[in-house]
Amino acid sequence: MKLIIKLSLVVALCCLVSSSQPNYKSLIQFQIEQSVRSLPLEYYWQGVQLDVPNADDKLRTLALDSNTPYWLDKLMSMDGGETAWQRYLNGASEQSENRWLKIAAKQGLAIAQFRYALTLNTPSEKEKWLLQSANQGTLVAQIALADWYLLNQQTAQAKPWLEITAKSDVTSQVSLAKLLWNEGERERSKQLFSDASKQGNKIAQKHLFVIDEYGPSSQFPTIEFNEACLQTILVVGDSLDAMVKGKTIVDSFYQDKRLTDLGICLSKPVWLEEQLVCSDNYENSHRLGCNLTNISQWVTKTQASHLVVIGKKGKANVQNGVMYLDALDSYSVFVHELAHFSGFVDEYALSENAAAAYCGNINATNLLFIHDNEFILDIHPLDQMKLWQESPYFSGLYTASTCNNSSVQALKPSSDITFMEYHDSNHIPELYLTLWRDVIKSQRGMRPVLRYLSTNKAVAPQTATGITTKFTIGMKDVTLTHMPNDTFVTLSSFSS
Repeated sequence: MKLIIKLSLVVALCCLVSSSQPNYKSLIQFQIEQSVRSLPLEYYWQGVQLDVPNADDKLRTLALDSNTPYWLDKLMSMDGGETAWQRYLNGASEQSENRWLKIAAKQGLAIAQFRYALTLNTPSEKEKWLLQSANQGTLVAQIALADWYLLNQQTAQAKPWLEITAKSDVTSQVSLAKLLWNEGERERSKQLFSDASKQGNKIAQKHLFVIDEYGPSSQFPTIEFNEACLQTILVVGDSLDAMVKGKTIVDSFYQDKRLTDLGICLSKPVWLEEQLVCSDNYENSHRLGCNLTNISQWVTKTQASHLVVIGKKGKANVQNGVMYLDALDSYSVFVHELAHFSGFVDEYALSENAAAAYCGNINATNLLFIHDNEFILDIHPLDQMKLWQESPYFSGLYTASTCNNSSVQALKPSSDITFMEYHDSNHIPELYLTLWRDVIKSQRGMRPVLRYLSTNKAVAPQTATGITTKFTIGMKDVTLTHMPNDTFVTLSSFSS
């Protein structure tokens, strides 16, 4: 067989002496089709110049195998980035990979443009290369571009791409359904949710359930709590995503075995789309807040002691019986904020302003404060310490970071990193659960949200997470400005 091939080549080469251009092309094509690997790479380059099928692919493969940059460089000048892309895929180092990727992208290869965009940190450059790839029909680039616009709240730019990608990508279908719902195209939105739900998409199934089960309430529903509940929390939301989050939180709460015996009850989420006016910078606070005027009378008629409001976006916080969450906050954020209802204070370092306002000035369920090695008495540390020491879970006092930005030192009754320092640690020490339970029992029947709504303003300054300074163990019903802070007791008073 090899002899036949060699003879054929000899005959062909003899004919080449007096051949025309088409015959020469035919010879090159014949050689390439026979995959004669012993031929010089010049033959393949001739084939590339004559548009011989597969000539460029074979030259690229042979040049890569033999590590011959000369022919790779020549190919790069005319193949629209394919050679640079292959060199990127075969790069020996990260630096060389990035070089070939950039060249391939600049030469117009769509997949390279998409991959190159993912390496960029400058928003305008990332968008530029995603756009170039998406305009060439690269589905993954179109999906990424739509997600990029949604992430940056550019829904008008995202919508045309979602209309394209939703035809073949179920996640895009759900994103488009959410966007259409918020724009008022609710029948089409429900249809998209239904189609995605039939494909097994869990997010679509949750949204469709919430729409069918709850729906926006034009009138305030009747809410009833079990009489055995010690802390009754009304959950409301202002949008479809907020309601889905509300249902997730309520379901997760009742499955959370850590919190089952605290005496806390949550209502099913109530959809108050038209009645709530929320902002992520409410009254220039740089955090989520809502004008509750339209629902204040209804809330006061319920047996709710506290209120959870879930908005579209903003920083989570608690203000005198009202917790604000956004639709992206996790369940662990909710649990962290829930503890603020019972006087727990953050165990991470507060800002200087917050530390100045709170360190040594409030009674915290989980903290004591000292200054110059002496306890500050105005927040009743004797009662607090006695409560801690009575628990079998108490092991001593440990430094907390809360007041690092002040001259006061905060102490906590646990050596662990708890959910009050990092909410996603999910660790609630047994002593903290005991203290939490005692606080709730001692406050039975108290409704801080009622006082808040009656004045429509906070009764005391708030921390970055909005710790309330009222309704905690031993706390007098006074504002911070009336509290003395010049009485101390030595640490030795608490020696065991």
